[in-house]
Amino acid sequence: MVLGLPLAAYFYFRYRRDMISGIGPVAHRCSRCHEELPRFRMPKSIKQALLGGWTCKRCGSTIDRHGLVNES
Repeated sequence: MVLGLPLAAYFYFRYRRDMISGIGPVAHRCSRCHEELPRFRMPKSIKQALLGGWTCKRCGSTIDRHGLVNES
C-alpha cells in the first residue's frame, strides 16, 4: 500500500500524454499549416473513429489524437 500511491503517480505522470483522449480543453493545431482543429470532430476513417484524430480542412493531412501528423 505504501508503494502503491507513488507507483500510480509515477505511471500517471510518465504516460499522461498517451492517455489524452482528445476530449477537453486542449486545442490542437495542424503541425503542417497551423490551422486550429475543431473541438468536435467527424472521423473520416475507421481508424480515426476508433483511435481518435482529425483531418485538416486546409491541407488535408491526417492528425492523430496527440496532434502529430500521420505519415502513412
